[in-house]
Amino acid sequence: MPTPFLLAFEQLLSRAPGPLFPRARQLYLRKYSLESDASSRFRTFLLEEEIQESAGGVVRTRAKAFSVVHWQGPQVDRQVYATYHAR
Repeated sequence: MPTPFLLAFEQLLSRAPGPLFPRARQLYLRKYSLESDASSRFRTFLLEEEIQESAGGVVRTRAKAFSVVHWQGPQVDRQVYATYHAR
């Protein structure tokens, strides 16, 4: 069963412009986070991805780097980041 993180990642990619439009895709991924809950203290953005297309036209995307940003609030202890990241 996919994790909530994987489901959010798949949902984000399904809404993003396709790999044929790299500039639009990059702008979209820098603007929209994986979290759909606006009350969340954190936002997770996809920073780097690897896109592979097979001979049959199947496109496979692999995340290489994410950025977790504390959103609109005072700085928090590193343990809060670790707890958020571990869920």
